[in-house]
Amino acid sequence: MTPPSPWYFPTAIQGVVIACDYNPIEQRYNKNCREMRVEDIPQPRQAAVKRIITIFDKIGNA
Repeated sequence: MTPPSPWYFPTAIQGVVIACDYNPIEQRYNKNCREMRVEDIPQPRQAAVKRIITIFDKIGNA
């Protein structure tokens, strides 16, 4: 079975996310977390991550 893809969490820094891998022992995305620029995310996922960041920005500014 292939491991799930990393999960991307927005940060307060524009254009930067936290990428975490799946931890099967704890069944959470808390393994190998690292800061990542949005531009470095693989292209198929980049658009989705940008949409999520936009939503979080709107919620934070509401």
